[in-house]
Amino acid sequence: MTRRGQARIIEAIVSAMIVVAAVSIASLLSRPPGTVFFREEKSLIKTGYSVINYMANAKILEEIIYKEENGQIKYSDNWEEQLKPILQFMIPANIAYNLTIYEINGTIGNNLKMVPINDEPISNIITTEGMAEMETIKYTYVCTRKARGKVLLIILQLGYRR
Repeated sequence: MTRRGQARIIEAIVSAMIVVAAVSIASLLSRPPGTVFFREEKSLIKTGYSVINYMANAKILEEIIYKEENGQIKYSDNWEEQLKPILQFMIPANIAYNLTIYEINGTIGNNLKMVPINDEPISNIITTEGMAEMETIKYTYVCTRKARGKVLLIILQLGYRR
């Protein structure tokens, strides 16, 4: 065998190794068909908690929902409409959402009461029918500023549109 023949054999072996590596990497990066819904559900939950947690840490909910008037804490006017653009900005366009907020009143010794505080729906959909996937995120928020001590239960439903 000549030197040229040896070089061609080495070249063929290296080329074969590159092709095998490329196919292996491509198969690792592609999504198996059986896990589509599992990954989407986790993605919805992660998105939901990220949105609510950001709003809670930034005190957005408390600042929008409550106002102080003559030393008393009251609900702001049209707070639902103020919250919608924030949610539309934070939640991707292909995801439908429905947000319901409850105020929890009472003490542990007495019966706790959950009172829905939004009079208008905070949503970008009319009904949840026809959704490809749907997840519900529940988040308890304790107010620390204007409405110090008030407890809110935030229920955010997220889903993929078909």
